[in-house]
Amino acid sequence: MESIGQYLRRHREERAMSVEEVSRTTRIPVGNLERLENDHFDDLPGEVFVRGFLKAYARAVAIPVDDVLARYTSSRRVAWVTRCHDVAHPENAGRRFGVAIAFSSS
Repeated sequence: MESIGQYLRRHREERAMSVEEVSRTTRIPVGNLERLENDHFDDLPGEVFVRGFLKAYARAVAIPVDDVLARYTSSRRVAWVTRCHDVAHPENAGRRFGVAIAFSSS
């Protein structure tokens, strides 16, 4: 399956746009656009910025924003938080003791 970065690049290239043109249209620095296209989301300023950049990029290359955000969300790790119980002290059974976090990459 095509990554979100590959998807964005493909649509940009289909419209014969350079990264510089997308940068001028979106006002996103070229380096950040290259990070998006290379799926280096952890090298960007933060989740809010990543989503904002993705929306602006999608608009610039005329693809549905919702589709881009859905692809991005499904490509990222999801954390589940589960309660753990104190097995060493049965009197604490049923009480919250801590949390365990499991990561899954979809």
